[in-house]
Amino acid sequence: MIVLGKSAGKDESAIWGNITGTLSNQTDLQSALDNISTTGINIVDTRANIFAQTPANGTTAFATDTREEFIYYNGWQQKSTLFKERTGAIDAGAVQNSNLSGYGKNYVSQKHLADITIGGNRETKEGGFRSIFSQTLQKRIIQSYLNGAWQTALTGVNIVADNSETPPDIESTDFAPYSISLITGNSDVKDIDGIPMVQNMKIDAGAVQSPIEINGGTF
Repeated sequence: MIVLGKSAGKDESAIWGNITGTLSNQTDLQSALDNISTTGINIVDTRANIFAQTPANGTTAFATDTREEFIYYNGWQQKSTLFKERTGAIDAGAVQNSNLSGYGKNYVSQKHLADITIGGNRETKEGGFRSIFSQTLQKRIIQSYLNGAWQTALTGVNIVADNSETPPDIESTDFAPYSISLITGNSDVKDIDGIPMVQNMKIDAGAVQSPIEINGGTF
């Protein structure tokens, strides 16, 4: 190859010829090619095809079948979020900027939580939750911030609504084999005389219960 440069204030055009020989023998050109980094080259393919490759560290990839994003660093590392197609007007208003994966700056939406723990919470915001140790009760309690104050949740008690009764009742199922009304203190189970086996949270010895005397009267 012959290249004619500029001489005597006059531009000369290059005259191109043929290059022959082995590329690897062109040491300066081969060195320049070797120094070209493949880091950051994106791969767009299926998940299986991506995992079949062993690229340079720093290579990123997008799986077209699962919409997952990966980066290679001594093995494929997966990002925790998924890409979702944004179609139509998702948000109210002209600006469409909600995160369709359910993660935002100050929210997590439409997620199933599993294997998590609740810790303390110093924020006094409506709907907040926290788990703290109560010095009074000497045990951990769950609280929710409602109506401007921390409210302690009732735990360790099984309560159900009994809609089969008129009016509907609220009952505790912690006194097996009886379900006891938290309103009257009476059980659903009755003796042969139709008297609740448990009355006002009390039970008589024997199979037959005595009616509770609200007013014994006078003699």
